Amino acid sequence: MEYTSDSYIQRTAPLLLVIRPHTERLQALLNAKLITEADLKTNWKEELDNLPLKGIPWLYHFSPKCNLTSILTHGLMSRAYASASGITISQYGGNQISHDQSDSFGYTDFIHLCFCQDHPMMFRVAQETKQNLVLFAIDPIVIAFKGTQLTDQNAASNAHQTISSLGSMPSEVIEATKQRYVSRSSGIFGYHQAEVMVKQYIPPFLIADYMEVKYFATPVSISSVPSAVGDASAAGATSTETKQPEDADKS
Repeated sequence: MEYTSDSYIQRTAPLLLVIRPHTERLQALLNAKLITEADLKTNWKEELDNLPLKGIPWLYHFSPKCNLTSILTHGLMSRAYASASGITISQYGGNQISHDQSDSFGYTDFIHLCFCQDHPMMFRVAQETKQNLVLFAIDPIVIAFKGTQLTDQNAASNAHQTISSLGSMPSEVIEATKQRYVSRSSGIFGYHQAEVMVKQYIPPFLIADYMEVKYFATPVSISSVPSAVGDASAAGATSTETKQPEDADKS
């Protein structure tokens, strides 16, 4: 049986889904002077305590593969911060529509992270650029950084609301981010795309893992292709039924 869409996304390696001792991890960075308490929210301990309570092992960011070396060398930067630092980014993870929408809400100086591994925009960008992407697993302690904001939907959506802290994030939003292949017609489609927006910069030592997300320009056999995204236990498994996430809602 052939999958006849114009494109297909395949992971080439699993991401490691292991919940870290977040407070100890951040304290080690403080002790090593890689970050300072001035970089953190006043309620940073509460934010970190909520990570295991909410069941959040990692946050995720996707980018075209051409940026891999730069990201591993320099870290992740907002568009405004990269420009001010003289760093040229050949291609961004979002498209112009999402950038314009994000800018209209004042998010130019933020790095957009998501809770889910199958963000609809990732698949849309792969289709538009016809190139492989890289999905990065980011240490979720960034949620405790000063200036970090959360949204209950895609931050480029007119329907999104800004959430002050992880503890204030509605449980239905968190649960929606844990679902897979959410249809646009689903009532949780918007919530599935909830974001964590980190101000300006994420250093490379907070990039915990990454995997290539492969773009296929030609049809492939469904039975021979692993699930597009998944946890470590699914590594090497094949999928007998493939669903491709629908485009992100930019309304």
